[in-house]
Amino acid sequence: MRRLHLSFSLILSLFVVAAFIGTSWAEEITITGEKILPPEPIVPLSLIITNPTGEPAFTAHTQTLKIGGFASENIATISWQTDKGHNGQMPGKTEWSIEGIPLESGDNEIIVTGSDNKGNSVTDTTTVTYNAGFEFSGPVIINPDEIFVDEETEIIARVSIAPNPEIDPSGVELIELCENGSIKDVLGHLTDNGDMGNGDEVGSDNIWSCKFMLREPAKGRIYTRVAVDTLDGDSAPDYFSEKDYIDILEHINDDDAKFAIGFPDVAMAKYEELKAVYGEDEARLRTLAWVQEQPEIAEAGISAGGRGGIWWVYRSGIEGGLMLYTPGEKGSKSRTDE
Repeated sequence: MRRLHLSFSLILSLFVVAAFIGTSWAEEITITGEKILPPEPIVPLSLIITNPTGEPAFTAHTQTLKIGGFASENIATISWQTDKGHNGQMPGKTEWSIEGIPLESGDNEIIVTGSDNKGNSVTDTTTVTYNAGFEFSGPVIINPDEIFVDEETEIIARVSIAPNPEIDPSGVELIELCENGSIKDVLGHLTDNGDMGNGDEVGSDNIWSCKFMLREPAKGRIYTRVAVDTLDGDSAPDYFSEKDYIDILEHINDDDAKFAIGFPDVAMAKYEELKAVYGEDEARLRTLAWVQEQPEIAEAGISAGGRGGIWWVYRSGIEGGLMLYTPGEKGSKSRTDE
């Protein structure tokens, strides 16, 4: 008989559950004269850096920096700080920008945090390399930047360096980095002498190149950067480019290939669903957050400029994305465009 004995509070609870099942959360429910309001919807926070690039690392040519990006509407405050001790704050904006961030020679990690009025926050980070008195005119270009496990592959790396008489011609190197950022190995010596055997097509054009063979036994990622020594008599590098990487991949199987082919359609349907409710910019951020939650996705982001589209990399190593172009705008995942 105990199983059949229901207390008044339990009966009321069941009544409330049944009422909610058949009632929209947007409606109020009245029981015995008391209003029960629906819970407030949970709106995820989103913030992303897209300008001057959406890449996790890049080189700046001036001592102060302007960065920008997008944030969800529920971001009330945007703050920033660097690992060198500089910081600032501004009111939240869906399309935000921060000017005058001081840079110091070397790597500068910049963390941007968006916070709502309830104590929740979200961050995005970029690392900016600044070389006082020295200029890398463009990013390091590595081709190919993906190789397969246990397959020896020829790689050519190039970087444009502004003319500088202090450069030691024998001291421009593509280096492999340890996890802590220190030098692990030298992958190649870059030259600007027209040596096609080293990948340099035209001599004295300020584009330094090297060619090398690489073979890796396991899946992973090799972090690299260009180091430049000057004629100061010290053998240690004086200037560094931004950090880059080479991915070591395994050959994909049929299941991975099928998922990579079908996922963009699923992601586009999600974007269209969100756009109908929130508009283009907010839907882009929410779709990115949804993509990043998928277990098959290793990394994802919004293309440089912010409105071009969403890119992602599957855990299999395949790259994909959504082209959400606005007429007259360019956008895609690129590790070479600034």
